[in-house]
Formats: sequence, C-alpha cells, structure tokens
Amino acid sequence: MSNERFYLLFRQVFLEVEQVLRQWQMDTAQSRQLNAALDKLRRDFFSDKVFPALIGPWLAWQALHSESQTYALATLGAAHTLFYAFLDLTDDVEDNELSATDWPPGSEPVAINTGTGLLFLSLLALERLSKQGVSDEMIAHLRLMFCQAGWSLTAGQHRDLISPQGVFKSPDDAILTMKLKTGTSVKLYFQTAAHLAGASAKVEACFAQLGEEIGIMSQMRGDYLNIWEYLPSSDLSNRCQTLPVLIGLEQLSGADRETLLTALEKADQDQAAHTVIRYLLDKCQCRRHLNRYLEEHLLKARTHLKELAEAGVQIEELDLFLARIKPID
Repeated sequence: MSNERFYLLFRQVFLEVEQVLRQWQMDTAQSRQLNAALDKLRRDFFSDKVFPALIGPWLAWQALHSESQTYALATLGAAHTLFYAFLDLTDDVEDNELSATDWPPGSEPVAINTGTGLLFLSLLALERLSKQGVSDEMIAHLRLMFCQAGWSLTAGQHRDLISPQGVFKSPDDAILTMKLKTGTSVKLYFQTAAHLAGASAKVEACFAQLGEEIGIMSQMRGDYLNIWEYLPSSDLSNRCQTLPVLIGLEQLSGADRETLLTALEKADQDQAAHTVIRYLLDKCQCRRHLNRYLEEHLLKARTHLKELAEAGVQIEELDLFLARIKPID
C-alpha cells in the first residue's frame, strides 16, 4: 500500500498541523524543534514508510463511508500526527537515535520537552474540530480518548525503560509492553476516526480492538527486524528485553542460555555480542516461535474484521491491509 495514494490526505493533514502551530506558537526556538520532529515524519512519508497515524484513520473512514466529512478527518489527522510525533521523538530519545543534524549532542532534555509539547498540542488541535461543526461533547470525548491513550503509553514506556534491568521473564511480558505502547497508539487512530464518523458503540469497539491487534503485530515484526536487519541493532545495544530476546531466554537452557545472558549483558558495548545473540536465537528457532505469536494475533484481527463485516461495514480496504501482514520469512 504505497503512500502515494494518501498524498492528498497527507497534504491536508500537514496544512492543518501548520495552522495549529501558527495558532499556538509561543516561542520561535521551540517552534524550530517542533518542526524538526515533524519534518522527520514528512521524510518518512515520502520514503514510503508506514504512517499509522494517517493510514489507520483513513481505513476506518473509508470503511464507514464518511467521505463527506474529509475536512474533519484532516483536522483529526493533525491531532493524530502531533501525537505520533510525540511518540516517535520519545522513542528516539529512549533508543539513543536522535538525529545529530536536528539534535546536537546533549539535546535529550530539549527533545523530551519538545515531545511533551507535541502531546499537549495534539489535544489543543482537537479544538479546531468545532470549525467543522463537531459538537463540544464529541470533542471532549475525543480528548478523553487521547488522554487515556497517553496514560497507557506511559505505562508501556515505563516497561520499555526498565527492561534493560532484566525484570521481565516471558514472551507474554514483551507482548504486554507492545499492547500498552504500539497497540495503544494504533488503537487510538482507528477508534477516534470511527467515533468521529458516528459509528455505533459496538462498531467503534471493533475498530479499537482491530487497531490494537495491528499495532501489536507491527511491533512484533519491528522487534524481529531490529535484531536481524538493522546493524547494529539498537534494541540489543540498549539491552532491551524485546520479544525475540524473551523467546530465546524461554527456549534455551543450560550453557546456551548462560551464553545468551552473558552476551545480552555485553551488547551495549560489544557488537560481537550481537552476532552471538543472533546465532543463539536462530538456534532456538526464534522466528518460528515469533510467527506463532504473530499468527495468533492475526487470527484475532481477522475475527474483529469479520465482526465489522457482520455489522455492515465495508471491509475491502481493511482486508487488503491485513493481507500484507504475513509471517516473517
């Protein structure tokens, strides 16, 4: 699903983002950093990277035939984009992946403050829905959804931050972190779009659950690719207890498990340890076990898709999107 087909919505959303920034501008220095975070998302879009804050709401909107209110979708999309920028920037700080061009050495506190600003701006952006004829009651409910998502995300982020301490023991621990982080954010994008489109409570709940499953599956694939495709692996360098690592600790025993634990301890300073970790995870067939978890959540997503179809929702685009989520080769 190429981003080219979403260009018109992307353009409308970022025009709305610019209106929000102009309306609430407080300081030019702060604005520069806010735009640096948003520019990264622009580059990601044109690099054809998945943009969940744009694609998720569009899928829900199309399924519910709400084409008559595209300006309202763009306004909600601006709030989603600001929220997504907050998440993306927070993750970059956590993973030590801030761009040296936009964020000179020692900029972590500035980046954290910028992320906080983006979060609050996402809430302020919702006020602009009143110009689209959206009721104050609905705007207040959407804002509550954003706040609830933000609160869940702090719990997920906390789990991410403490994972290098070795506090988690099983793959289910990693999946809970995924649910609270990526699952929560994608759930928000689907659920709020369905709510704004006037979906029934049952249909809205299905969209929320579908979004959560898509978010979890996306993170499962991301955790695998981070270890095997991105060299060096930021997750291993940060000693994160991601799903592949916890699968390895569960499946391995004896000397192999001890070797894995030792390599994980050294992974922040020794890239050779990354090679050892990959070897041991391959040895215990980590990919097969991870695909089993992926298939379980794909089945749940398809169940929610079936429920939407039974409720009269047009699921063709959603079905095409889910078809792209396949086991890892």
